[in-house]
Amino acid sequence: MTRPDAKDAEARPNARPCARFALLDLWRGGVGFCIEEQMEGCHRLLRPLPRGEGLPPYRKGEELPFRFVARWGHLRLSSFLNPISNDYLDAALHGEVDVGGICARAPMDGNLSFAYLSRQSISYCFDFDAGGRRLRFRGDKRHIRPWNLPWSHTTCYGELSELASGEPISTVLLRFPPSTLMPFLSSFRLIRRAQGD
Repeated sequence: MTRPDAKDAEARPNARPCARFALLDLWRGGVGFCIEEQMEGCHRLLRPLPRGEGLPPYRKGEELPFRFVARWGHLRLSSFLNPISNDYLDAALHGEVDVGGICARAPMDGNLSFAYLSRQSISYCFDFDAGGRRLRFRGDKRHIRPWNLPWSHTTCYGELSELASGEPISTVLLRFPPSTLMPFLSSFRLIRRAQGD
C-alpha cells in the first residue's frame, strides 16, 4: 500500500490536498486522505538494556519514555471505506518514534487497522531501525465500545520486540494527549490524485 502524505501531494503538480472534490472522483478512487496523530507514554523493560559506555545498564522493569508521531491514511478513500476491498479500514502509516534508551526520532513505517466490529480494536504495527537492529512495535486500542470511547479510543497497549528474532524488549502503554486533539483534527487532508496514479 502506497503511503499518502499531504506534503508529498503538495509537491506534485497533479495531486493536491483539496477541501472540495467531485463525487465522481471519489467513486473512481481519485480521492485519498491523510491525518497526523501523536501518542505518548512509556515502555517497561522486560530485560536489562545497555545504557552506553561507562554507564550501568537500564534495569529490567525500568520505565522509559515512548512517543511517536504518525501520518496515516490511504490514497483511495473509496477502497478504505469499501467492505469488500482488501484495504478496508486499513491505512498506511509512517512517521517518527522516540523510544527512551533506544532511539530518538527514528523513521518508522507500518500500518493502522480498524476492527471495530470484529475485534472492537484499532491496531498499530510499525518497524524502525535502532542501534543496528530492526525493531517492531505492535499495539492495540482495545475493548472499544460506544460508551467508553474517551478511554478505549485514547489508550494503546503494546509491545516492542526485535523483528528478526521476535524476542520482546518491553511492554508499552501509550495515550493520546488531550492537548493534541485540535491539531489532530485540523491535520486531516483530502488528497486528489491524478488519473493513472
